[in-house]
Amino acid sequence: MKKILLLALSYCLCLSAEVSAAGMVPARKQHLFEKAQFAVQHAQAYMTEAAGQYTLKGFEAYMGRKLTGMERKSFKWLQRIPNPQQLSPEEEADMLRNKRLAKWSMIMGIAGLACIFIPYLAVASLFLMPAALITGIIANSKAAQYANKAASGQGMAITGMVLGGVGIVLLLVALIVVLAWGGWW
Repeated sequence: MKKILLLALSYCLCLSAEVSAAGMVPARKQHLFEKAQFAVQHAQAYMTEAAGQYTLKGFEAYMGRKLTGMERKSFKWLQRIPNPQQLSPEEEADMLRNKRLAKWSMIMGIAGLACIFIPYLAVASLFLMPAALITGIIANSKAAQYANKAASGQGMAITGMVLGGVGIVLLLVALIVVLAWGGWW
């Protein structure tokens, strides 16, 4: 949580105050710094207390006042940071399985795309490309359930889907070219 506080404070400082070359906040902006620090400390307490069910309106009710624009931005930014304590061991294991599936989707997509251009191995692409596309779709749909999409393998799943789709299109184009030129041999 200390990292979150430091990141949020640095974010508030970057947006609301000009930091001098020495790294110090100018005196005229000191009140903004203190206000942001106060809001971040309360946001941390609220997020811990709300246990993952926190909203902007709920935090405003918790604070007892409307938040300024900078405080709203800071809170929304803090909301994006996943809380690793929210997942149960079963959910953590499921997320790791999904990441493994996404990784295999990406590997099959890369291997299938490479096999297209190697004579006699192009047949392997007929199996690798649809498999990469299907496993990528499955992994991406499961990754949407989790707040931390990067840790659940969403990027790798999307990569596998894209490579699988591109590979299928290339296979179809190659099939059309081969059939247009008179067959396989």
